[in-house]
Amino acid sequence: MKRALKFVKNYLDGTEKKLLVKYNRWLQVVFASIPFGATEHEIHRWHLPQAGELSRTLRTHAMDVFHVGHAHGNAECQEKRRRMQVKLADLPTLNFGAGEEFSPTDAIKVLNDRALVLAGNVETDIVAAVKKLLLQYLTGMPRAQVEERIADLRKFNENRASLIVTTETTYAYNRARLVSYRENNVDYVQFSAIMDSRTSEVCRSRHGLVMAMDDPRLGQNTPPLHGRCRSVLMPLYSRYEPKEITPERLDWGDVAALPKGWRT
Repeated sequence: MKRALKFVKNYLDGTEKKLLVKYNRWLQVVFASIPFGATEHEIHRWHLPQAGELSRTLRTHAMDVFHVGHAHGNAECQEKRRRMQVKLADLPTLNFGAGEEFSPTDAIKVLNDRALVLAGNVETDIVAAVKKLLLQYLTGMPRAQVEERIADLRKFNENRASLIVTTETTYAYNRARLVSYRENNVDYVQFSAIMDSRTSEVCRSRHGLVMAMDDPRLGQNTPPLHGRCRSVLMPLYSRYEPKEITPERLDWGDVAALPKGWRT
């Protein structure tokens, strides 16, 4: 389990860095296009260059992570069955009902929708903030002060980019793993947090706990559970790994509450 989790962590870290480079490159183009000296009419008409570029970047990343997460989940399940000398056909068939996001089609639609909404929110916020500053410049705010505030705005968006990249990578990766677990007749999952100085109390309190795949609480406990969450769900076959399914690990009564307003 530890070896698999280390492999997952290395993959997530690597793919996040690649996306962050693309995201920051987009921010560079955006902030380089700010029209200092524009008239009021021109300011109101200003829009971001490369329309739709951020949403395309986020969608492409989500699809790539989804396919890799699905492949990783399949590989882990196959390796478990190999060690246990069990064939997929020997496992009981599980009935999950409709199961939101359990089919690849459903999951991919959700990922596409998230990318569109996130990109739209980021773009709208940047345009509104830039227009406000440019109009303040027209009405007498010193250019140096406006430039300083624009630099602060860029820094804020770089931090926001980091938050979005980690959170959305974790989201796509775990949804893909759940799809693969269903296909491999996995009946339990174990919550695995990356345990280090950055681990939140939300994830630390859940680390090691197990839950049935058909538990109605699964959606509320599938990472990400907060911004910059890096936790993952690992597969368990209760019939062949009964020692992992203990009363203590099944008890979710003392887990830390999710951040207010957080939607999984």
